[in-house]
Amino acid sequence: MDDARSRINSILGYVITVSCLIGISLQIRRVADYENSLAGMLMVSTFFTNHANLFVLISTVLILLNINSKHMDRFAFITTIDITITCIVFFTLLLPFMDNVTFLQILLHGIIPPLYITYYLRSRPTSLNLRSTWISMIHPFIYFLFVQLIVHQLYGEYLHDLFPNEVDPYVYPFLNPVYYNHGFLGMILVNLLVLFPIAVSLSTVILLCKKRLEIEK
Repeated sequence: MDDARSRINSILGYVITVSCLIGISLQIRRVADYENSLAGMLMVSTFFTNHANLFVLISTVLILLNINSKHMDRFAFITTIDITITCIVFFTLLLPFMDNVTFLQILLHGIIPPLYITYYLRSRPTSLNLRSTWISMIHPFIYFLFVQLIVHQLYGEYLHDLFPNEVDPYVYPFLNPVYYNHGFLGMILVNLLVLFPIAVSLSTVILLCKKRLEIEK
């Protein structure tokens, strides 16, 4: 039974790896199609989605290689929450306002996330406990600061002028104070009082599910 589970996990890991590589190749092709390929590369590298999917590729490969450490354990958990946020935000906050959806967007937001979440839940036991759920917020918090202090200040408007239908001056509309009644304060309150608690709750639920599955093995 353990051998069968291990083989299934390995197959799932290889499927995720191949899916991520396909996503990367499609991103490279997408950038090459832009008239300004350097700006296109800058835009692609700015999206949280692409950060999360890159983390998925790295985490999956490390698990397949049986790299086991406390840092690896934390990184895999951070990756799981990142890709979960990617999936939920896309389908709830972004998709309703999109005119068309590409295969690449479905791959990065709708196919890879559930595959990796399943892979994480089925993979080796975690040493994390519920007090460690705050770890999952490290990258989203850093990304928030990255968007507000670097992207918008240095090149957000530039990218928006070049690709008005693909990127907001703050990368994502829900990070843009313009769309809130009280500007920057409204944006902070929504992200802090609504999105942040939801993300922490997701982290707790996923960690509880993983712990439960480990007990049942």
